[in-house]
Amino acid sequence: MPRITQLKLDKVEFFSKQLESSSIVFFANHIGLKVSELTLLRKALRKQNAKGIVIKNTMSKLAFKNLGLLSLNSFFEGPSFVVLSSGDVAKVSKAIIDFKSDCEHFQVKGGLLDKVPVTNDDIVALSKLPSREELISKVVYMMKSPLTGFVRQLASPLTGLVLVLKAIQDKKNS
Repeated sequence: MPRITQLKLDKVEFFSKQLESSSIVFFANHIGLKVSELTLLRKALRKQNAKGIVIKNTMSKLAFKNLGLLSLNSFFEGPSFVVLSSGDVAKVSKAIIDFKSDCEHFQVKGGLLDKVPVTNDDIVALSKLPSREELISKVVYMMKSPLTGFVRQLASPLTGLVLVLKAIQDKKNS
């Protein structure tokens, strides 16, 4: 009997370390899903540097208690599929919401974003945000645009002068 207890405590400790290192933790209900569907979800999550785990609620509660997050009891009703990641929240939430739209049995309960509770509606809103790379490219474009206009304005008088001189030269040659 003590060996089983120690194994469970080791699993709780391992899960606690994963929770502590993750900035994104989402909970979902996976009742009615086939193993092949869960495998597809896990593959989609892996592409986004996220991990999907099925874990017992008692072990989850102990892990959250170890981290001092006790107000999450509503997430531990029914079987729990836990998504953990430290990556881009928009990409992870898009993967989850895309899977949810394909699979009617999958229900997102809510989660944590940097240790702050979020609801299912918040996760849907996060999935509609552009990814980090898209935001960076937009910022770079916005920074580049005024500089390009400034360079054109500086070059404009020179271009005008060259055109006037060319016109004068053409007039003298004809």
